[in-house]
Amino acid sequence: MRRVKFLFATAVFALLFSASASATVVAFQLIQHDPCQSEVRASSYLIENSLFDFFFDRGIIVTNSPTAVSTDESVDEQLYYSALSEASSGFCNYFISLTIDYDTENSRNPEALIISNIEKISWNIFDLKTGKSVASGSRKTNKVSPERDNEKGISEFTSKVAQDIYNHFMTLS
Repeated sequence: MRRVKFLFATAVFALLFSASASATVVAFQLIQHDPCQSEVRASSYLIENSLFDFFFDRGIIVTNSPTAVSTDESVDEQLYYSALSEASSGFCNYFISLTIDYDTENSRNPEALIISNIEKISWNIFDLKTGKSVASGSRKTNKVSPERDNEKGISEFTSKVAQDIYNHFMTLS
C-alpha cells in the first residue's frame, strides 16, 4: 500500500512539474511617451495592472521590467534593450514591448486618470529564442464618450489591447 501511495504521489508530482516546466512565460515593458510628464502616470500603472490581470487570468505567467518614461528614441532603445536582456536572462519565452502615447495638449484635465489623455498603445512581440519580432500592432483610443472617460474606460481599452496581443500570441504558441 505504501508503494502504491508513493507511486501515485510521484506520478502527480511529475505531472505537475511537467506542466509548470512547459508553461509560457511572458515579460512586458511599458514605455510612456508623454511630453508633459516626467513621472510615470497613474494611468500607465493602471494599464500595466490590467495587462497582468488579463494574461494571468488566461494561465500565462507574466513578469515585467518597470514602467518608464521616455523622451526620445534613444531612451526607448536603452529601455528596450535593458528589458529584453532581463527577459532573456529570466527564462521568458516572449518579450512584449508596449508604448503608451499620451496627448494632453487639449485635455480638460491633463493629470487625471482619463482615457482621453491617451492617444494610443503600440506593441511588439519578440520571440526570445530567435530574438525576432513575431507580431506587432497598435490601437487608438479615438473619440471617447464622457461616460467612458475614466479609470474604467482605461481598463476596458487596455483589455481590448490585451485581447489583440493575446490573439496574435496564441497563433505563436
